[in-house]
Amino acid sequence: AIICLITFLFFVLSGTLFYQSVYKYDNANLDNHYFTVKAKIVHLEEVDLGKKLVLNNISVNGVIKGNLEYKSYLYVSGNVDLDIGDYIEFSTYLKDKFSIYENKFSASDIARKIKYTAEINADEILLIKSNPNIFEQCNKFIRNSLRSALSGDEFAVAYALLTGNGEYMSLETISSYR
Repeated sequence: AIICLITFLFFVLSGTLFYQSVYKYDNANLDNHYFTVKAKIVHLEEVDLGKKLVLNNISVNGVIKGNLEYKSYLYVSGNVDLDIGDYIEFSTYLKDKFSIYENKFSASDIARKIKYTAEINADEILLIKSNPNIFEQCNKFIRNSLRSALSGDEFAVAYALLTGNGEYMSLETISSYR
C-alpha cells in the first residue's frame, strides 16, 4: 500500500509539474510584435535558403522591454558569417509558438525552451561580439574538424556520436539508427 501511495504521489507531482511548464510556455506570448532583439547564438545549422539559428539570452526592446526566459529560432536567408557564441542584434517580428502545432504536441520545443520564431535577411543582422565559452569552442572545433573531413550523413552521424547533437542528421538516417 505504501509503494502504491508513493507511486501515485510521484505521478500526481510529475503531472502537476508538467502541466505547469506547458501552461507557462503557452502563456509567455509576445503577441507577434516588432522588436529590436539582442541575443546569443547557441546553435546553428544549414537549411535550404540559409541558416537556422537558436538564440538564447534574448533581450527585446519594443512593446515589451526586457529579457526573455525562452529561446527563439531565427531563420536567416542569404549568406551570413555567424557562429556559435556570437552576440547579434536585429529588428524583426517575433512570432509565438504554442504547445500544440499542426495538431501535434511539440514536446521537443517545450523541453528545449524554444518559444519564438523569426525570419530575417542576412544583411539586417549586426554582429555585436563573438564570445564563445569553452564548451562552445570545443563544439565548434569538433564540428569544423568533422565537416572538413566528412560529408553528408557521415558527418552528421559522427557529430551526433561525439556530441549527442543529432540535428544535422536527416530523418531517414535517424530512423535507420533507431
